[in-house]
Amino acid sequence: MPHHDRIDPYLLAAYYYMNEAPTGKFTKTLPQITRCLEVLPKTEQQLWPLSVLGLIHQDQGKPEKAIETYKKVLEMDPKFPFPYVYWGSALASLGDHDGAIGLYKKGISLVNSEYPYPMVISHGNKLWADSLVAKGKVDQAEARFKKTIDHFSYDKSFPIANALIHNAYGLFLMKHHPDQATLAEDHLRKAIYYHNSPKYYSDLQQAVKKRVPF
Repeated sequence: MPHHDRIDPYLLAAYYYMNEAPTGKFTKTLPQITRCLEVLPKTEQQLWPLSVLGLIHQDQGKPEKAIETYKKVLEMDPKFPFPYVYWGSALASLGDHDGAIGLYKKGISLVNSEYPYPMVISHGNKLWADSLVAKGKVDQAEARFKKTIDHFSYDKSFPIANALIHNAYGLFLMKHHPDQATLAEDHLRKAIYYHNSPKYYSDLQQAVKKRVPF
């Protein structure tokens, strides 16, 4: 038995995806996803591999194919929240922001003790705000960011979810309220506090350079 079969095949696929997503080339991820779909039972164990396959289709500029994949996931488990958010982002890329918002709402509403995924709340609301901006509803987008930040302010045990929404709100302020640069930087710093990500450091550096040119 090959060494990589000794661990959960999906964990290896997820690891490959996180490393290859920034490059847009999935030379290791796609074969491993295929492996997952071959060896894992056609039950809830395939929810995550199929979801990642949908994300790959989106990353490759194939939103329609991604949507087909998310629908397959939801046929297996219609209460699984992530595919609704991913499906919404695919619709948004096609310009259907109303349809996207409906799916974000659906995914967020399904987060509960059985499906405890704070990233659905954070990422779903961030994408919801993005769609509101695309529709010209900047004030509503800001309210969406603030409501989500308030939601997580009561529980800081979800650092990655907290980081995502603070970073997104900081970037939103930099773009739409440049007069609030100090507040924007504060949120960008909070993102780093919650999750030590190179991207978040880069975003903060760019924000500071705009305010204090060197």
